[in-house]
Amino acid sequence: MSKPKREKISLYQFLQMFPDNEAAEKFFEDERWGKSGRYCPHCGSMRTVERANRKPLPYRCKDCRKDFSIRNGSIMWRSHVPLHKWLMAMYFLSKSLKGISSRKLASVLGIKQDTAWLLAHKIRSAMEQGNGFFTNPVEADETYIGGLEKNKHADKKRHDGRGTKGKFAVLGVKERESKKVRVKVATDTTGKTL
Repeated sequence: MSKPKREKISLYQFLQMFPDNEAAEKFFEDERWGKSGRYCPHCGSMRTVERANRKPLPYRCKDCRKDFSIRNGSIMWRSHVPLHKWLMAMYFLSKSLKGISSRKLASVLGIKQDTAWLLAHKIRSAMEQGNGFFTNPVEADETYIGGLEKNKHADKKRHDGRGTKGKFAVLGVKERESKKVRVKVATDTTGKTL
């Protein structure tokens, strides 16, 4: 089986495509709203207008009367980092096969390291595959996590006896074909909960 070909865009081509924040904003708008047209992320109405001065936000819904921008409901919401820096961070994170450190990303984008770390974290979590639901047959099981009573400090011992007393139930579900696993702490291990 051959690997799918990756479309290669050089840094020079990228900078020509997105020279400023307006070009990046247009790109995000085309990706999000596309041919269907701009809609309100709050109520879904298509009756929206662009504000003349674009403040406090560039668009306003005529139905719910709320302001919004392309950032609403995305990983960029409530971020003060310009859109072209977000786009450049996405470019570097998807281009580098072995990843890029937050320090390197900070120096390339001209932002603080902790801001670059947050950008990278949000972008990586958005790039995860799948929607969180399993589509193929799954296997489910439970286990209990917690130390042995004899190994606990005296003030942490519960003296409830052996077994599952004082331990947390953890449920795990594994998809058979893809081997994806989801784990969650549960209050009980009944069949309904599983």
